[in-house]
Amino acid sequence: MYQAFDHEGKHYHTNYPFSFVCYCWQKVPNTIYLRSRLYLFLADFRLFLRPYIPGMRLMTTILLAATFLLEGVHAFCQNTILWQITKTGSTHTSYLLGTYHQMGNSFIDSLPRIKKELTRADVAVFESIGDPQKVKDVLNQRQPTNDIESALSNDDMASLLTISKNWGVDVHKLKPMELYAKLQQEYFKTTCGTVLPTDKWDHFDNYLIHLARSNNIRLNAFETDSMQMDAINRSGGEWKEMKKPIHFWIHTTMEPRKDDKKCADAHNYMAFKFDYGLDKPCSNDVILGDRNREWLKKLPALLESNNCFIAVGLFHLFTNCGLIAQLREMGYTVEPVILR
Repeated sequence: MYQAFDHEGKHYHTNYPFSFVCYCWQKVPNTIYLRSRLYLFLADFRLFLRPYIPGMRLMTTILLAATFLLEGVHAFCQNTILWQITKTGSTHTSYLLGTYHQMGNSFIDSLPRIKKELTRADVAVFESIGDPQKVKDVLNQRQPTNDIESALSNDDMASLLTISKNWGVDVHKLKPMELYAKLQQEYFKTTCGTVLPTDKWDHFDNYLIHLARSNNIRLNAFETDSMQMDAINRSGGEWKEMKKPIHFWIHTTMEPRKDDKKCADAHNYMAFKFDYGLDKPCSNDVILGDRNREWLKKLPALLESNNCFIAVGLFHLFTNCGLIAQLREMGYTVEPVILR
């Protein structure tokens, strides 16, 4: 058993040495940016002392090794998409998963720990749990408009009709941000390698919902589908503002190239190469900041009475207003779970 007291005086223990190291590293006070300052101090200290101390080569080697070790610990502790949530005095253990929505089931199947923790949970919590077909039905009940025809060129419209032929929704019924988001998803799915030809599911969250239902796990949702669509639409502009971005994604989807920049988020996700930036300020926007605050009003009650499995988009875990940082502020211990 590895145990310690963190800088706030709270007791911490774990059976996993790597988790213990990660926890201690991440509990370094972020308010004074001590981690980054420590890197700079080691480098400056080495250069300052070199002219004055004999045998500085050994000292240089030691300090350089210490710098690389600290950077390695930081990278190691970020190298996951699954986090364990516990709290002193509670018998419940929950898990928080950052998803990449447009990801096929083969990716999840390659990480058995995710399925294991999902099927052991009392309740599985998602952004929303609506039936995708019912969402399409709601969209198709709208009256079509010619706004899209006025905003896009004839060539763009022709291309869009080709791209959307299997969507099951008339594009004349979509709002600008809904169309923009759908085009991005289509590109990632078809070009970035997130969904394989053998995959039966092309949506990460929907596959997890399917697994939960198949294992009789109780479901809960932070928001309804209509709330989610409202947030998407409030995050962008009208047709006039969205004309160029939509044109870009139509053109890009029609002439796909494996562009590392456009696919970077997907590739980094699959490789677990990202920085949660837990000490960085958040973006107080509709999609992330506002929704996180609403979710955090509901989450503590679920955690207090259940072993939860929570799956939300990865970016909802980032920065100091993400779920990881905010749960820690509420007194929860949130540890990385090493998946590979």
